Amino acid sequence: MMNLGNDTLGTLLLCRHGETEWNRSGRIMGQWDSPMTAQGLARIRTLADMLARQGVNRIVASPLGRAALTGCMYSEKLSAPVYFDALLAELSAGAWQGELRTQGTVHGRPFRASWSDRPPGGESYADAEERVARFLAKLRCYHGETILIVGHAGINKVILKMLLNLAPEVAAKMTFPHDIFYRIDSSGQIVLFSPAYADGKIAHFET
Repeated sequence: MMNLGNDTLGTLLLCRHGETEWNRSGRIMGQWDSPMTAQGLARIRTLADMLARQGVNRIVASPLGRAALTGCMYSEKLSAPVYFDALLAELSAGAWQGELRTQGTVHGRPFRASWSDRPPGGESYADAEERVARFLAKLRCYHGETILIVGHAGINKVILKMLLNLAPEVAAKMTFPHDIFYRIDSSGQIVLFSPAYADGKIAHFET
């Protein structure tokens, strides 16, 4: 089992919400929301078929609209209860929410270029570690279960960084597409699933 303090976790499945209109246009959402695209909905259905083979016991999703909808769609397909936890909300982008991001910059300034980089009035990845730690601690109650976590690109990076003890500079450069999920099993092995790797592919991260 994965160690978290003196307790253990079971199998975790980690995915991102479906693609939204703002994702497609490059606009920063943070804790704001945007309608799902048709492609986003289609990809949720594709991943749901793959997740159906994972034996999901429960789903925990961010309460933000795009993740909540994704979680509810998975709940219906997988016949698993869905719960919402504000600790999984995406990192706030502060004054930059709603702004366009061009080649990784906003108004000429890099967007979260490092683990501690904080948008004006928003959160850095480092800021979110405290609430991710509280979220992971809650999962101790469900050790032995397979839990699907439906999060966001930013918060998912923080989850992976903390579970796998990744270096901040490694985690900051990670990407988290809409059409994949990771399975982190009881031995700590992490496997990537996507339409290209329907049977899973061992994922390797620098630490």
